[in-house]
Amino acid sequence: DAGPGTLRQALLDAASGDTILFSATTFPPANPVTITLSSALPSITQDDLTLDASDAGVILDGSAAGGVSTPGLDIHANGVTVHGLHIVSFTGCGIELRGQHNTIGGDRQTGSGPLGQGNLISGNGICGIGMWDATTAYNVIRGNLIGVDASGLQAWGNQGDGVHINGSHHNLLDDNVISSRQGCGVKICCSPDSAYNTIRDSSIGV
Repeated sequence: DAGPGTLRQALLDAASGDTILFSATTFPPANPVTITLSSALPSITQDDLTLDASDAGVILDGSAAGGVSTPGLDIHANGVTVHGLHIVSFTGCGIELRGQHNTIGGDRQTGSGPLGQGNLISGNGICGIGMWDATTAYNVIRGNLIGVDASGLQAWGNQGDGVHINGSHHNLLDDNVISSRQGCGVKICCSPDSAYNTIRDSSIGV
């Protein structure tokens, strides 16, 4: 959860343009290892930062992180890429996204990890991915399993919407599997700024 070599310390130390890689020796792809967090991770404010677990098995578990609406990853930056993470059991959204030209996920066939470049975002208390504000735009959400298990065949859900878009625009949701427990699969709402979003090639509610 903390200390040298941990994800928390890497996020504190990272500079814009850095890549955080996960060791397949520590996090074997065939037997994913859980990082149990005791508090929220630092917000990501570094532009062009990459978190790459596409060749590893990494589970971020927020069940002990506390807080009323603690997100798994809280992104306030541009050009951030997130590959291959399981993000589960946080009280808030699995990912809260603010910024532009960020990429969440990718090709599930690329990488030796169980998710490839995609992410699994399930069992969280609010939504899977929340995208907020008119300054949030031109982001890509691709190849993720949201609200389902790693097989993509069993419902797990997030308490609210799978993907919630509120005021953000010109975003692409592509090739995702999305289920929700109580909310919408994808909800685009609340503001005239929530415009020009594209959803394609996805399975929703299956």
